Amino acid sequence: MRQEAKRRRAIKITFAISPCLALALALALAAAVPAQAARFTYTSLDNAGIATQVANVPHLLNNSDAVVGMAAAPLPATEGFVWKAGTFTRFSTASNLVVFNNKGLAAGFGRRRRGYLTLDTNTGTTHVYSNGFTGTLWDINEAGQVVAQTKMGGTAIGYVLNKGRKTIIRVHSGGAISPTYPIAINAAGMVTGYYNDGDTDPGFLYAGGTYTTFSVPGASNTTPIFITDSGIVGGSFSSIGTDSIAGFVYQHGRFTYYLPPNATAACVTGSGPGAEVVGYYLDANIRQHGFIYHTGTLYTIDFPGALGTEVLAVNAAGTLAGTYTDIAHATHAFIATSGARKP
Repeated sequence: MRQEAKRRRAIKITFAISPCLALALALALAAAVPAQAARFTYTSLDNAGIATQVANVPHLLNNSDAVVGMAAAPLPATEGFVWKAGTFTRFSTASNLVVFNNKGLAAGFGRRRRGYLTLDTNTGTTHVYSNGFTGTLWDINEAGQVVAQTKMGGTAIGYVLNKGRKTIIRVHSGGAISPTYPIAINAAGMVTGYYNDGDTDPGFLYAGGTYTTFSVPGASNTTPIFITDSGIVGGSFSSIGTDSIAGFVYQHGRFTYYLPPNATAACVTGSGPGAEVVGYYLDANIRQHGFIYHTGTLYTIDFPGALGTEVLAVNAAGTLAGTYTDIAHATHAFIATSGARKP
């Protein structure tokens, strides 16, 4: 689960869940003790003709079990890549492919990072939108709309980019424009992210020109990371007065909290149509593990022999994608398949 700023916010190493949240967290995970090891088949994505020391960072998994990301070419240069069905394809026109949708359309950056590009991974067709955009791309939906973040006059704002056109996303709080960080967009064009109101970082939803804000009760930061096509939002939060971090899912105005047993921090990074919730957590030894929470049972995800594992996405088939750190402290991409939805 990472790796970009939105995911790395979940890795702070001072933790204690505040008393006001402890009961809710305990109730939310009462069925998940102890965690079980999941039975998955793991595939490292840099085994197909790519040197094992090359760091490949995946950003999104689509429903065809295809992953896009960034590969060294060689260092310090990078190239975008697509991995699908055992085939690893590199695209020299892109320095990084950041986001991916279920139609095979990826978005990322070219060599000069002036503007952004889209790449049809089915045909190799690239479109470069040289509109001077130099911010961060976070997500892409089925219509090819890209959610992005940059700065205007020194203040963070968001955009929905659509074939080069820009729609500004910025939350107004207390009569002023707040620094706004959109993170994800679903098929209907609903955007989620967070903003700063001066004291805390609440979450927000944007749809059809209307903003709706939300916060985990008692939290100083509510950081959404994803939104599903059905409107389920998830991410991480930290409680006021501490640096404790746990995962959350927000649906129909209600929060569910996720902190695996013996975990010191956790982040939810995705939710599948089979009611799976995935993410990653730190244990008491500051070792990172992935997890999948499915039908009342919490399963740990550890890439074999790795020092640490992040699960960053789950697709409709229940395939997982993420990164792992090897004994040389290099980062690699992986997918994990179970052959059935239940681990």
